[in-house]
Amino acid sequence: MNINVTLFMQIGNFLLTYLLLKKLFFEKVIDSIKQKEKADKDFLQKIEHEEAILINLAKDKTQNLQDFQQCVTKRTAAISKKQVHLQPHEILSDDISDQELDDLQQKTIETIIKKAPSDY
Repeated sequence: MNINVTLFMQIGNFLLTYLLLKKLFFEKVIDSIKQKEKADKDFLQKIEHEEAILINLAKDKTQNLQDFQQCVTKRTAAISKKQVHLQPHEILSDDISDQELDDLQQKTIETIIKKAPSDY
């Protein structure tokens, strides 16, 4: 095995090239990759946070619907027992504010419109 100066020059050239590439190229590429990974992680955390908010809103909506259904069931039972013909504002006036009554009427109208046949 014959070792001469050219082998050491090639080793030195390789090490010099490697160090230059590492300093000028590899570090920037690695930093860029880390930044993208961090951005992806932040984005996923934001999505999870928004998803948690939506889940809580859905639970609140479900609870409000159940409360409304119970209220309607109670009032329907009370009205059918009394056999009294009352206006809607007389039925609800003691428990619900005017704004809530307006909201209830609007939701009732929207529900009727949604359930009406679409042939007309």
